Amino acid sequence: NKLVQFEDIKALGSGAQGRISLVRNIQNQNLYVLKQIQINSEKIEQDAKRECQYYQNLDHPCIVKYFDEFMCNEQFCIIMEYANKGDLQKFIDEKRSNNEYIDEELIWQLFIQILHAIAYVHQNKIIHRDLKSANIFLSQTEGIINVKLGDFGIAKQLNDTKQLAQTLTGTIAYCAPEIINGARYNNQVDMWALGCVLHEMCCLQNPFYHQVPMRLRYNIQSGKKQPIPKKYSQDLQNIIDSLLNNNSTKRLTAKQVLELPIIQHKMKQSCLSFLQQKEIQETEIFEDLNQSEELPLHLQSLLSSLNCDLRPSISIIQSARNFIKNQFDSKILKKYYQTVNLCMTRNQDAFGAIEVFGKNFNYFYALLQ
Repeated sequence: NKLVQFEDIKALGSGAQGRISLVRNIQNQNLYVLKQIQINSEKIEQDAKRECQYYQNLDHPCIVKYFDEFMCNEQFCIIMEYANKGDLQKFIDEKRSNNEYIDEELIWQLFIQILHAIAYVHQNKIIHRDLKSANIFLSQTEGIINVKLGDFGIAKQLNDTKQLAQTLTGTIAYCAPEIINGARYNNQVDMWALGCVLHEMCCLQNPFYHQVPMRLRYNIQSGKKQPIPKKYSQDLQNIIDSLLNNNSTKRLTAKQVLELPIIQHKMKQSCLSFLQQKEIQETEIFEDLNQSEELPLHLQSLLSSLNCDLRPSISIIQSARNFIKNQFDSKILKKYYQTVNLCMTRNQDAFGAIEVFGKNFNYFYALLQ
């Protein structure tokens, strides 16, 4: 039992699928992050193992390091690097609470590190798909803040209902328009999310934020965003505009951003000298449609109808209900049904829940009709 080698220090987060803790190795006294994932299905186990595979294959100073994995009490445990300054979302929230803006030079330092991490990920034929400030961890050493990109695995599902509405909007707030529109996408969705993160560091809020998920979707699709404060340089605004381009073919790639003169100039700063100046190849990675379409093909038309119509026809609802009865456990159905009800109470629509639980959840929406 490898778990006995670690002393639990404090909880860092918890959800329906497990918990994340700060632990200390009893032998070497080093601090680590322990991620415990409850294995309730074969898919969850596959996702957890895939996350470990990503960490093992990625070796970059701006990506969270993987140390070990093991099973204990039907939980899949991952030992990872600990970032002592929390995550970027927490850092931004603290600045907003104190009515303070982030210094521009620090924004450049953080942005360039995230950019290098994403370029490296893309170079390794991986789309992160969940890039957001909450998944960017910060570590401070000798006064210098370093970025650690993490969370390549399964999405977090919070049990705390107080955080549910925030989770719904947060899940789609960084999504590129092509994802919102249900179109095929490539690694440029990460560059869109990077633009959202850069804008957020300047404005201390997501560029498209709205409490109602449907309005948030509209903001993203229309590209409606506020300009950054005038205290920041035009260079920052130009990069944000080039990343938050609704046309993914005109959106700058990681390689193109790295080659910008302003980025090359900022890279010469001593605090970024640890980043290797390797030649980055132009990389385009498309989503694996076969992997993402988990539902039978004959049900995809139902999926489209439920996505497009707030009042689907009776035949669609009946087909959806029959599919649900044959496919899902009654306890899971009850939990999802309660979640949709909560979403509708808080946000006046159920599509936020659909965004959280993925395309399978479109069928649970039919239960309410």
